[in-house]
Amino acid sequence: MQLERFVSGDALLAGWFVEFEVPLAALAAFSEVFDGVADAVGSVEIEAERRWRIEAFFRTEPDRKRIVEALALVAAGGGWVVPAVSLRPEPVSDWVQATYRRFPPFRVGRFFVHGSHTREPEPSASIPLTIEAAVAFGSGEHGSTSGCLLAIEGLRPRLRRPRVIDLGCGSGILAIAAAKAWRVRVSAADNDPVAVRTARDNARVNGLGRRLRGWVSTGFANPGLAGPYDLVLANILAKPLIRLARPMAARLAPGGYAILAGLLVEQERLVLQAYRRQGLALAQRIRRGEWSTLVLKRKAAAGRPAAASRLWRG
Repeated sequence: MQLERFVSGDALLAGWFVEFEVPLAALAAFSEVFDGVADAVGSVEIEAERRWRIEAFFRTEPDRKRIVEALALVAAGGGWVVPAVSLRPEPVSDWVQATYRRFPPFRVGRFFVHGSHTREPEPSASIPLTIEAAVAFGSGEHGSTSGCLLAIEGLRPRLRRPRVIDLGCGSGILAIAAAKAWRVRVSAADNDPVAVRTARDNARVNGLGRRLRGWVSTGFANPGLAGPYDLVLANILAKPLIRLARPMAARLAPGGYAILAGLLVEQERLVLQAYRRQGLALAQRIRRGEWSTLVLKRKAAAGRPAAASRLWRG
């Protein structure tokens, strides 16, 4: 596990957490407040309710007043109540132990996701993914991430040694899953340098240090990400996915696939419209609770039939 630590008073801190609860309908809007501001941001479903807890991580203490003001603007624009904000420092020891407790090993299809602290043996015929606790979110438990893992598993028979990029890589879990599924080199890009560093660290833990190349980039802005790609993984949010429709389609090879996630079921239509306008067709839809994962395909070269669309509810 790689953590940058700093001293505040007598405590060795992992960082600061901003936490608050919002209704499901407001989750995407409030999460976007922290884009490019927090070192990492994630969300956790509150059991048995249509409410979610947003968690934003900062390595240094943020300005609480400015955060509350930004949230108030979002609330006013959507007609929501301004959420009550909790700001707390997190000592390294407390953060590590809490993360271990929240991250027991689990399976998604053939993938067995676990931390290095896990003592449980790997199931036979599984593809193990060791994802360390770190400041970049993305352990695989979230419905959008698990949907992507299922989509990767479903595409294994259809792609042979694909050229792969993971946009918005976070912890690198999807890039690592693709690298292991096809035994290929993978590019992992994120606009957060902490996420790129975490993805590289996790790749090394999985014995893939030479097979994952990290890029700091907003979308495809980095000139090194010109493509073409046979598979694009993009587990981000609905609005950025819509903005990426044209550049992503331009970088997909004929017959290539894009796995899109981080969107709610009710946001599927808008995302699909954007990509259909660029010539991509729906190949598969995976729903995990309120979250949707879309598998889209660019038209293959002449003489190669497209795969039939189907609905898979997880």
